[in-house]
Amino acid sequence: MIDFDELHDRKESYSVKWNNQFLEKMFGKGELLPFWVADMDFRAPQVLIENLKKRSEQGFYGYEFRPDSIKEKIAEWCYRRHEWEIDVKNISFAPNVLNAISVLIELNTNHGEGVIIQPPVYYPFEETIISSGRKVVYNRLIEDNGLYRIDFKNLKEAASDRNTRAMILCSPHNPVGRVWTEVELTRIAQICFDENVLLISDEIHMEFVFNNQYFLTTALLEEKFRANTVQLFSTGKTFNLSGNTIGIVHFNNRKFQNDFNRFIHRYHLNGVNVFTTTALETVFTEGEPWLNELLTYLEENLEYVLKRIKEELPEVIRFKPEGTYLLWLSFAEYGFKGKELEKLLVDKADIALDPGRWFGEEYSAYARLNIGCCRELLTEAIDRITALFKTLAV
Repeated sequence: MIDFDELHDRKESYSVKWNNQFLEKMFGKGELLPFWVADMDFRAPQVLIENLKKRSEQGFYGYEFRPDSIKEKIAEWCYRRHEWEIDVKNISFAPNVLNAISVLIELNTNHGEGVIIQPPVYYPFEETIISSGRKVVYNRLIEDNGLYRIDFKNLKEAASDRNTRAMILCSPHNPVGRVWTEVELTRIAQICFDENVLLISDEIHMEFVFNNQYFLTTALLEEKFRANTVQLFSTGKTFNLSGNTIGIVHFNNRKFQNDFNRFIHRYHLNGVNVFTTTALETVFTEGEPWLNELLTYLEENLEYVLKRIKEELPEVIRFKPEGTYLLWLSFAEYGFKGKELEKLLVDKADIALDPGRWFGEEYSAYARLNIGCCRELLTEAIDRITALFKTLAV
């Protein structure tokens, strides 16, 4: 058994989540209990720690190539976990998933053309589109009795604009936690196919699925849709390796892949980190027992939080995630939003959550809570939130 209840002190590290100087920069206060950025507070699998130690002790950190066996291990993992049979020739790499998204936008859209996203969604998507000189096209999710669904009528309209050339799909969705069904994914893929809009599917949270939900990669949709889709994932979320990771890019279209590989080579984005190679080899072959125990622990965390909020703060609207380790909360009933809500949480509760406005100004009454931590920390977070809002009149 792995002790996920162990409390770790990360304040003295350069962790963006925990470092006081970084928290001061992000929230205006350093001494905060952080539950914001999607970084879990669990030690890596012991086998990974040991293998990284062994690699470090070799004492040589020069140029290395990435062995083909890495692709084989990725393919074995995807088949074992998702019955996703991958041809290893279809796998490419990038420094990280966001970097891969940037390259795909650069190669498959022109300056000023539109890229669709589905707010409230992972905010770097919008930043990436804007910094690329493209136009953000919003297909906002519809909030419906505690569940978010897709506005397909609006999606069809957005995709049919001749200046819209790509769509970034977050699957599972961050922050609302939806695990899209086969029917939903098929409708999205059909619209993108019909309108010649490239479907870029960010599947980085694909291992975090709860409540007997089933994750389906867009790579397993009908064959006619596959050539118009690209799948992106990594070990960054699954094994909390965002500081030592790589973006895995799966193509179903050889032209798209060749263009991508040439770009990566042209701008020298294909360097190999010797520790990342060891990490990938280890987690894809020996990391599954750790992950399985982690998923059980996270699901218990989720049920704990939902139960407490329902009983103690029923005015806080809860969106029960089907996937990810992130919880989307609405404080709209209290009348607080934007910087007023942020200041309340920071100054009165000494807690850092992702402000909802980061996901779009219209979500300023929301916040995102990261439950990827030990129960003791999570209990403290809910204690602080409930103590604060119980003193406020609704």
